Amino acid sequence: MSEKLTIVNGNDFLNNRFMKREFIIEPFFMTQGLMMIYAQRGIGKTYFAMTLAAAMIQGISLFDNRFKISRKQKVLYIDGEMSGHDMQERFKSLSIPKENLDNIRIFNPDLQAPLGVSPNLASTEGQELINEDGQWADVIIVDNLSTLARDVSENQSNSWDIVQSWALKLRSQGKSIIFIHHAGKNNTQRGTSRREDVLDTVIKLRRPAEYNSKEGARFEIHFEKSRGFVGEDAESFEVKLELNNGKTIWICDKINSQESRRAEEIMQLYEDGISQRKIAEIVGTSLSKVNRVIQNNK
Repeated sequence: MSEKLTIVNGNDFLNNRFMKREFIIEPFFMTQGLMMIYAQRGIGKTYFAMTLAAAMIQGISLFDNRFKISRKQKVLYIDGEMSGHDMQERFKSLSIPKENLDNIRIFNPDLQAPLGVSPNLASTEGQELINEDGQWADVIIVDNLSTLARDVSENQSNSWDIVQSWALKLRSQGKSIIFIHHAGKNNTQRGTSRREDVLDTVIKLRRPAEYNSKEGARFEIHFEKSRGFVGEDAESFEVKLELNNGKTIWICDKINSQESRRAEEIMQLYEDGISQRKIAEIVGTSLSKVNRVIQNNK
């Protein structure tokens, strides 16, 4: 390390004027905040992340005021895998007024043709590619770690160091970051748990116990890590995406506790080696529902 470290005495530290932290999304995401949102493939995490981005650049609250957003933010959205056309159609469905579109900058792989340059945020070169836009933004959304941190070994904690150092550097500059990530086979975030050490908030999106694929994007929002907020604010809830004339509408509801308890009972019996047909008899439900619960919770 060539630069000298700054170390001060107690008086100087207490008299230092640090940046005051304010809510970006109340009650869980603040300025200089680091957050991860993860889910299995196909649940709707990118639509969810785009919805957050659209709300932040407009300064509007979400999900029946559960996510309170009172100030407009500048958002850099770095997409690593979606086609340009699909991403464009999704943003159109969010009905963002034109006057707010200057508050968002978007990276998409299809914009890079014919060179195909895409930032690898697990390298200093990749980080430099987005440095100018990163300095412009208040919030940076990285969607997703698998495609945009390509040199990070899923299960080796030390390979995460370069991404973590980059995130901490941006945080010291007043930036906030949202990482989008995949869930693994065990339904936890894929790879090393060390990723969560510096995060303020971890949100898991999970299908409801008896979810049917015909329902489209319907999932539960669970706060797995939440520094600084508890009680009702940290309670899980369910959302369902509906499209009305091509426009996005999110319907919110409480989680069906009876359904959740039945799903837990089904999974416990399944893990105990009981056949699905026998489980249906014990729980008092149909074989198709038992199968659906198992598939959604594997």
